[in-house]
Amino acid sequence: MKRFWKALLSLMLVAIGFGAFGEANQVDARVKFTSNADYYKNEPENAKPSVLSYITTINKNGTMIYDADAVKQKDVITAAAAHWNKAVGINLIMSYQEAHVAKADADVVIEPADLPSGVGGSTGYDGFVYETWQNIIKIGNTTLNAANTPKGFVQAVSTTSHEMGHALGLNHDPGALMGTSGAAELAQGILPAIPDYNVNAVGAILKDLDQLYPGAKSITIPNMTDGPAYRDDSTAKQITANDPVAQLALGLVARNFNGGTLEIKINENVYQVGRGQVGTTDSLHLTNTKQPIVTGYVKADGTRYYQIKVGKQYYIIWGDEDIVTGDIVSATQ
Repeated sequence: MKRFWKALLSLMLVAIGFGAFGEANQVDARVKFTSNADYYKNEPENAKPSVLSYITTINKNGTMIYDADAVKQKDVITAAAAHWNKAVGINLIMSYQEAHVAKADADVVIEPADLPSGVGGSTGYDGFVYETWQNIIKIGNTTLNAANTPKGFVQAVSTTSHEMGHALGLNHDPGALMGTSGAAELAQGILPAIPDYNVNAVGAILKDLDQLYPGAKSITIPNMTDGPAYRDDSTAKQITANDPVAQLALGLVARNFNGGTLEIKINENVYQVGRGQVGTTDSLHLTNTKQPIVTGYVKADGTRYYQIKVGKQYYIIWGDEDIVTGDIVSATQ
């Protein structure tokens, strides 16, 4: 009976996470830099606090294959992979045995490690990393050894799911998976759900997979969410320190999604999320055009910026000397 609860949770996650999906794709990628991919600029669809990393270990077939041979607690790793697969709705993460590929072809190696006190796991290298390298996830021995109790098992699965999130391409955010807001549930032995915005961020990578791997097939996950209902006020209006828009150093303090139209009247600088300045309205042939507003921003001094969508591109421009119709963000929000 001691292991019944653990086996039951593992079986439930595995049954949901793997049983409903098709055959595994073959691996071919490992570490891939993502800095110039368009989904970094697709901020409205990821308006909640997901923060993308600069690498992903998702391969060109839209899967992430791991080698966890060194980990004795295989049920922890299997349950964490199933947790992700259930969240996204596809067979995304699997062992090299399940993928029917060679051990050396795994995208990620998962191994136990003696980590500093308070550190449950880590992903990547302390220094330079190159494309085609295998990524590495280290799970603390203290975390793994505590998995012989119900709460310890859930904590180990949560930690491993978190590190898998890093390997997929997510950085820290305020949420239950990549942040600390799930602590209360974990304290009760409850595995927090993976937030929709983390699912969306991974979904954005898969949807635009051909940007990373020319010729790769776009993958649309069934659990992807989008549209105004996804952009709730509780997280969308306040820009946090790790928000990619804040990295533009514009001093932005608030944002909304009220829509409207921007008629660009002057030549001005053009920015993109995660990239900074990318040109001017003249160089991008945007001056004297009307563009739909997808996001409104305001600085502490009341200066407004607007994110517009032009084709598949999202641009941020200054709007104080342009003509705005429709709702705009106010300085009091």
